[in-house]
Amino acid sequence: MVDTSLFWKAAKCNELDKFITGEDPYFVSEKNDDGNPQNVSAAFQLYVYIPWAETHDLRIPELLVKGMSQALDDETDKNRAIYAICGWLIKYYNAAKKRRESGGKFYSDLFELDLTCVQQKLRAAMELRRVDLQRDKRWAGAEWNSKNGMWDPLVGQLERIRDMLDGPDLVPSEQSLSPSQHPRSVPAGQPCPQAGYWFTPASRQPPRRFFNAGDIFPKIDSDYGSTFWQWSPNQKD
Repeated sequence: MVDTSLFWKAAKCNELDKFITGEDPYFVSEKNDDGNPQNVSAAFQLYVYIPWAETHDLRIPELLVKGMSQALDDETDKNRAIYAICGWLIKYYNAAKKRRESGGKFYSDLFELDLTCVQQKLRAAMELRRVDLQRDKRWAGAEWNSKNGMWDPLVGQLERIRDMLDGPDLVPSEQSLSPSQHPRSVPAGQPCPQAGYWFTPASRQPPRRFFNAGDIFPKIDSDYGSTFWQWSPNQKD
């Protein structure tokens, strides 16, 4: 049985940052564990959205934002905080888009978040830590996926928020961007714009796949949400 008090426990102990980043004892193992520092899909659904839909407790969205801001301020592992928060933002803006496109059939009770402060801190943190993020080979920054560690996958997520999910532009400034250019993320059902290796956060097996230009990107059924294919920085066979 799910312990629905997990979010409130973190709030009471002033450890919302650990809930956001998935540190013990706040890692959410229910449903599909995608190998990331926090299982954001399950954490959002089970401990944030469902309790909100049942109670409309205004503290829930306020505390969620507080946790993200606290993680960027206080988390010792800054790269982990950046990586986890990008995951939370993807989940939230994906849910908001689903609500709009479904006419409220999905996520009809989705709350509004004032993420201005978090988004400013996130962008500044990424610009400041560019070199560290490029060297960090954890999670999506693994060698099989990226030549620039976490940096390229994180920039790809922020481009997806901006270009595909109608969210804000959080992509770091041009002088901070990796010099390597790559196609932007493409939704399932659309043709591949450039031959090469592509990957989607919606699937872990296989980690990346080769597509020819014009191939139609397939949809992956998972808890991640909509399927978007991203150009893999690692183009080696």
